[in-house]
Amino acid sequence: MIALLTAGFIKIVEEWQEQEIEAFDSAVYSGVSTFMTPGVTQFMKAITFLGGIKWIAILTAAAVILFLVFKKYSLGLYMLFTVFGRRLQLSAQRVFPKAATWH
Repeated sequence: MIALLTAGFIKIVEEWQEQEIEAFDSAVYSGVSTFMTPGVTQFMKAITFLGGIKWIAILTAAAVILFLVFKKYSLGLYMLFTVFGRRLQLSAQRVFPKAATWH
């Protein structure tokens, strides 16, 4: 179950990074805007902020701590490598840009 949820999360992040999820966002916004109130707007802003790097880091840390508490060490490591591995890869690409491609 955890692996399935993690794989789904990874897929969403990949789609977001490739900006292919924009059509889905537009459809959701169109549906939600029909019953928009100040309370709904505030709730949606809170949900949006959960996708920021700070909240992803906090939620990942909380998940890893829970895995450690329940002695699921391999799941905790998997979560860390999954979430922060991609961030590390992107940072490394900025520091060490690829040289000319050899054919």
